[in-house]
Amino acid sequence: MTDEQRSDNIQRIRVERLPASVDEAAIRALFEPFGEVLAYERPTDEQTDAAGTYILIRMDQVDADRAIDALDGAKLDGQAVHVSPA
Repeated sequence: MTDEQRSDNIQRIRVERLPASVDEAAIRALFEPFGEVLAYERPTDEQTDAAGTYILIRMDQVDADRAIDALDGAKLDGQAVHVSPA
């Protein structure tokens, strides 16, 4: 498979309404039962340099679709998160 074909099969996922206590390891633990998390990014607020309340991850398209369906509304540290395609 070429890099171009592989990128066509990769889905970006946006996870919102995250508690501040959630870190990369917690996100990977939540998503990796559905497949490999290929990339993780937690943008920071440009003005305050604080971690944002959402993250972006990349997964294989099929794995991402399953994760989105299963995890939208899931509780993470007691808070329901919103999971959607980015």
